[in-house]
Amino acid sequence: MVFRNSKYIVIIGSSLMLLLMVALLMTSIFNMLDIRKRLEVITVNHIDRTSILYNMRNIVRERSHSMYAIFLLQDPFAQDEEFLTFNNLASEFIKMRVRLENLGMSEAQTVIFEKAKSLIRESAPLQNSIVDAMMQGFKAERFDAMSAVDLPLEKAILQEFDALVTLEQRDTQNAIASAYEEHAYLFRLTVLLGILVLVLGVIISFFTVRRIGAVEGILYKEKELAEVTLHAIADGMITVDASTNILYLNPRATQLTGWSISEAIGKPLREVYRIYSTPSDTPAEHPVFYQDIAGPVVNLHQYVELHNRHNIRFIVEDSAAPIRNNSGEVIGSVLVFRDVTYEHELSKQLNWHASHDSLTGLINRREFEYDLVRLIASARHRDTTHCCLYVDLDQFKIVNDTCGHIAGDELLKQVATTILSAIRHSDTLARLGGDEFGLLLEGCDTAKAMIIANTILDRIRQFRFSWEQSIFSIGASIGLVSINKDSINAASILSAADAACYMAKDTGRNRICLHQTNDREIIKRQGEMRWITIIDECLEHGRFLLYGQKALPVRDQKLPCYHELLLRMTDAKGKIIDPMSFIPAAERFSIMVKIDRWVIESAFEWLATKSHSAGTEIYAINLSAQSLNDRNFLHFVMDTAASKGLSPSLVCFEITETTAIANWNQAHHFIATLRGIGFRFALDDFGSGMSSFTYLKNFTVDFVKIDGTFVKDIDRDPMHLAIVKSIASVAGVMNVMIIGEWVENEAALEILKHIGIDYAQGFHIHRPENIALIDITNQKKSGT
Repeated sequence: MVFRNSKYIVIIGSSLMLLLMVALLMTSIFNMLDIRKRLEVITVNHIDRTSILYNMRNIVRERSHSMYAIFLLQDPFAQDEEFLTFNNLASEFIKMRVRLENLGMSEAQTVIFEKAKSLIRESAPLQNSIVDAMMQGFKAERFDAMSAVDLPLEKAILQEFDALVTLEQRDTQNAIASAYEEHAYLFRLTVLLGILVLVLGVIISFFTVRRIGAVEGILYKEKELAEVTLHAIADGMITVDASTNILYLNPRATQLTGWSISEAIGKPLREVYRIYSTPSDTPAEHPVFYQDIAGPVVNLHQYVELHNRHNIRFIVEDSAAPIRNNSGEVIGSVLVFRDVTYEHELSKQLNWHASHDSLTGLINRREFEYDLVRLIASARHRDTTHCCLYVDLDQFKIVNDTCGHIAGDELLKQVATTILSAIRHSDTLARLGGDEFGLLLEGCDTAKAMIIANTILDRIRQFRFSWEQSIFSIGASIGLVSINKDSINAASILSAADAACYMAKDTGRNRICLHQTNDREIIKRQGEMRWITIIDECLEHGRFLLYGQKALPVRDQKLPCYHELLLRMTDAKGKIIDPMSFIPAAERFSIMVKIDRWVIESAFEWLATKSHSAGTEIYAINLSAQSLNDRNFLHFVMDTAASKGLSPSLVCFEITETTAIANWNQAHHFIATLRGIGFRFALDDFGSGMSSFTYLKNFTVDFVKIDGTFVKDIDRDPMHLAIVKSIASVAGVMNVMIIGEWVENEAALEILKHIGIDYAQGFHIHRPENIALIDITNQKKSGT
């Protein structure tokens, strides 16, 4: 921007010279003030030293005169008074000597002063002895000593003090002369620097003139470079004048609009850039069409449809900015747009996955709850009746355990199709999780709902599932709840439907249980008694176990070994109970904190013996939403780690994406606090919720575990492969380690290796086993 106008170059050059001149002036002033201060110090010190030397010289003379006065005086009282004066002069001399020494002297002065002190040390005792004798009446005997010895000493002392005074005057004159010489030097230096500044100004002016001549050439080259750049960029760009007629298109713009540069120049922008709103397919208005841009850069449409000259359609995003002249007047606009068709389709797919179950194609639990809230509001405000059905498949676990997850998934898809065939088009079917389905019957009373529910039961009873050479028949337990103006909220409706469904299971399965208000407490009490009793017994009698499942490093074999610790329950006979049999109940009845505390204490105690593995092994522990909401749980984790002597770097806490989102502030504080002391964190089931990438950006974690539903069939589903690649790309930019779950075959493992996933986890890698067996295996590998 500096070279757009030559006046800026002149201003910079002039400013530089002015700054140099100011700096020169300030330097000169400061140096002059320093010299002045030094001269003042020299003068004051000279006066003080000279005054002290004269006083000391006078004291030497007055002390000798006092001694002679004592000799001449006959009056005893007068002699005593003169004797006091004699002694006081000695004290005054000592004070003057101390002041002189504190002021400091040159080396030559010190030599002379030491000689004077030597003479004084010889004279002072002699004078004292003479005066003492005279005070005792022996004047005649001490006169010879006074005249023959003391008088020459006094003369010698006075000569030394005269020499000191002379030397002080000479040193002072030398110091003043030196200061004046320095002043003269600085004056010459200032003049020289002034000349240098003048020469520099001339040079700057010369080069400024030359630079002004070169600016035009540079600007021409910049223009050429800009045109080459515009031809190379991947975004389309159109420049229009103040009347919105096209002045320029870059090659990408010609590709997207179907117009060549020669054909488009001079045409109105709306004729070439034809955009339509989606999904209404109506022409979209654009501020550039009217030069109505507040600027400087305005992001305008997102996801509008561009119809080019050949009627090929693209989804585009665009932005615009005004073009101004030197006076600030708008003389045109520049429009930049890019093809985001692929990103738009991918976003639609991600949004679909956020609200739908990828296996069955039905809406998921979150979307189901949104619809349920809508129906509750409708029942309140319009006094209408709807119904909610909770469908839990019977005998599903037999198929899943006998034939595997693939067979179980196929069964769920066929059951979903079977249920859809038995309901109305206005009804909403969702997969709530596992083998559980939810059904909303809009505008349906209980009697009609019972008819539909029986139809569903009959269809499921008649349904036969064939897998390989086996044929299975299954059933379903259905809980039915009426949604009316008295309904409280979605949670209460789901809880009642769930309880009714469990009552149907408890009373024989393959039947419908209608939830009645007067039965609600009984159903709730029965369910709570069953699960709370079982879980409490397991906690009390130690019937919980910790299992471990290894995750294989696939990108870099030097990465630490990752183990996920899993919870198992044993019944009274020692049979292993799958966690999905009791975890949902524990979550429903808010006793997950108890279980999580048991897991933390047991895992930390076991891991405390593995401090030697810090840095080479990581053990992951799953945490529930209820524990994150427990205000005491964070302190419990920290206190337990401290009491067990645990190395925090061994532990990684896994929190599901939905849990983290639902407990945003608590989760953020929990993660930040524990990461600060060395614990690690993994975001589990990533990709299962809406706005996954947004939350990943705002959560600081060490690992991301991609939702297994995207990984298990990655070798067969291109969309799931694209989603996994997208997650891996974003996580890689954020320097987060990636773990792919539910790896069930070698093909999926090889794809994850190719993508660059850090860890792979699943039955194909390692089936969960008791942590005691993991220890034994590790000991065998290490040879211990």
